[in-house]
Amino acid sequence: MSTPNPITSEEQIDLSIASTPQDIAKVPGLLNDIASLGSSHDLSIDRGARLALLEKARSLVTALETPRETMLKHTGAETASFVSIALGIDIGLFKEMAKNGGSAKPAPELAKALGINVEVLRRILRHLTAMKHINQTGADEYAPTNFALSLTHPFIADGYLIYRDVAIPPMLHFHAWLAKNSYSAPSNATESPFSFGHKTSSSMFEYMAARPAFQTQFNNLMQGYRLGRPPWFSSEVYPVRRDCRAHQGGHEARVQPPAGQRACDSCCGGKLGGDVSGYVYDGGVWGGGEDQGGVAGSAGR
Repeated sequence: MSTPNPITSEEQIDLSIASTPQDIAKVPGLLNDIASLGSSHDLSIDRGARLALLEKARSLVTALETPRETMLKHTGAETASFVSIALGIDIGLFKEMAKNGGSAKPAPELAKALGINVEVLRRILRHLTAMKHINQTGADEYAPTNFALSLTHPFIADGYLIYRDVAIPPMLHFHAWLAKNSYSAPSNATESPFSFGHKTSSSMFEYMAARPAFQTQFNNLMQGYRLGRPPWFSSEVYPVRRDCRAHQGGHEARVQPPAGQRACDSCCGGKLGGDVSGYVYDGGVWGGGEDQGGVAGSAGR
């Protein structure tokens, strides 16, 4: 089937493109790339090959999807998925599913354990199944995937909660803030999309510093972000030890981690180590000592 030309005039787009695969011509090449990557690498240990294959797989989905399908995925499937996951974390769904070795459990049993109406829970379970976040093993029976099991850990689970309660409100009102400010960039942290979305005069870190639960969730999100990734000070990411060695001049180096990371999470208690003498800033102190408070030390760990 030939792909229609979407441009019929300067002002009118042929609506048939909305129900036509986005780039069907790319599919054969992507399939070949996927087959080659999948058969020539040990994807369990080769992170680069796995990420390359994942990118090809996503490109294949994009090429095969119609714009209509993409719209419905964005507006319905993925938003409902996010809400369902966050609610599942709130009520302890994934921890309950993980019990007894993650064995399959009937919906009524889960509902009773969680204290939730079984019909409400069934709707959540069915959507999570449709999105492949959990497995349906029987007519009314469900078991966790590895993803669902990971949601029992705060390093993964808290990312959903901090986005729902802190990050998303400014996003939802971002268009209104831009219109109100003539589509200009924010000039300071207290008159920004964040402050507008939360109806506050505080900056993001001030807002979280006043709310300990959000501090914890943000810290856990940052921990989850770096799981399975080379640390920022790794030579393959940034040659921090090389640069410190070059500029040390007989003095101890002082390094400020990006995004307020805590040194105890990244550099062995705050010391640079190896043949470099120095410390990494640890949210209030140098060298992984006791936190002395402050916004950077609490909200940006």
